[in-house]
Formats: sequence, C-alpha cells, structure tokens
Amino acid sequence: MITNIYLEWGFQETPFETKPLPPSSKGVTLLVGRDDELRRITQRLYTSSNIITVEGQNGIGKTSLVNIAVYKKFKEYLDNGIGPFFIPCDTSFQLAPDRNIEDFIDEVLMAVAQTLINRRKDLEDFGYKLDGNKTIDKWLNAPQLNAYNATIVNIGLGKQVETNTSVGFQRSGFRVTILNWLKEIFPFGQNGGVVCIIDNLELLLTSEAARKQLELLRDTLFSYNGLRWVLCGSSGIVLGVASSPRLEGRLQDPIEIEGIDRCYASEIFRTRINTNA
Repeated sequence: MITNIYLEWGFQETPFETKPLPPSSKGVTLLVGRDDELRRITQRLYTSSNIITVEGQNGIGKTSLVNIAVYKKFKEYLDNGIGPFFIPCDTSFQLAPDRNIEDFIDEVLMAVAQTLINRRKDLEDFGYKLDGNKTIDKWLNAPQLNAYNATIVNIGLGKQVETNTSVGFQRSGFRVTILNWLKEIFPFGQNGGVVCIIDNLELLLTSEAARKQLELLRDTLFSYNGLRWVLCGSSGIVLGVASSPRLEGRLQDPIEIEGIDRCYASEIFRTRINTNA
C-alpha cells in the first residue's frame, strides 16, 4: 500500500508546496535563507517610487519574498510608527493577453479595498478612519455576491448591483471611494502604499497587444496615489515584455532571485515541522 509520508508526520498536505508564502507572521517564520534578497527588495521600496521588478525561475519564491519583505516593514511600522507605511495587498494579480483592462483595474481596487478593511483595526490605531468602510465591506462580502466568485466584477461594477439591493455601487463611485482612502492614508509618495504584485509576467511574452496592457496601466494603476507595484516574471522578462517607451524610466532594474543554498535545507524542514506542530 502506498502511503503519504507527510501525512504520517502530521502534515495535512505537503509542506513544500510552491504556492507563495502569505504576508503574515507564519510566512515570516517559513521563509529561510533569504536575508540578502529581503534586504534588496526593502531597499528598492525605500529608495524609489518606481516599479520594482523581480526575475527568476518559476516556483523559485519571487512572490513569497515580496510578500514577506513588505509584511516585515508593515509590522515594523505598527510597532514603532517610524518610516514609510507599507501594507501588503492580500491578493496578487496576473495579466493575460485577452484581459479587459477596466475589469483588471476593478479587480485590483476591490482587492485593495478588502486589504484595507482587513487591516482596519491597525489603521484606526494610527488615526485613519475609512469613510464608508462598512458600506464597502457589506458590498464586497455580501453572500449574494460571494456566490458569483470570478464574475463579481462583471456583476458588481459598471452597472447597478441587482443581487444586493442594499448597496448599488457603480464603477466610478466605487473607484472614487477607494482612491480617496488611499489619498488619506498615503498623501505623498514617500508615505508608502499598498504594495501590489503582478505575477507570472511571462504570460504576456508572446503577444504584442498584451504588452500594451502594461502601458495602459501606466496612467491608471501605476500612477494612483497610495499604490506601489512589483512585477514578477521569469528571467529576462523585464527587457522582453515590460520595457517600452511609455514605461521608460518607470521600471527599476530587475532583482534576480536564485535558489536557496542547500545548507538551509534542515532549517527549512524544521520550521515547517514546528509551524505544523
């Protein structure tokens, strides 16, 4: 009989999944052997408002590194109130050649709104009140809307929400509300921002039209006050996809991520056992 050794050791699933580590204290515990990479990402966050780019093989841990780097800065700010205030977005994003840009913008702003609502207590401790947060929260998390999952954008934005008669946000009103939240929390670029990740940028590599999606975002999502951006993709992707006349000067040189040294193997395993215990 074939047995699952990880189940025998008390894990509910393999402890070495390639899904990104979450921006949380658990994620910090599980990230091992990446101090240099964390330092480089943090330096980029602090020294320039331009878009950070991270390159490396699929599954190497690019998104995990960004999540943990931003979360550590977030916790430091909560602990001492010093420095820029960076908040990790709870969701990462992907662009695809056939993706409607307006729907993508709505997807991002909905995720940003949910992130701020989830961090509401932390924000209130520093004197930030999100006007209308209960209304937005009720609208985002209404059971009727949750049932639609991936189609929520098409149903909830651009026209009145028919499945939630208590709140009927139109696209423009929703965007204005969330952008006002961001302006209140991050009035200037150096104040920090909600850090959002566009992952798997190589999905755009074979489509010239898709490359233009990034250009279209330059004057919207990439310029909204209070949003900071990280683009992640395979090696060489920044030159191959993201470099364009319209984005020239907006992208930082890529941070190259390589594999973890084998000397950290036992520590990696130990942290997963201890976290699962």
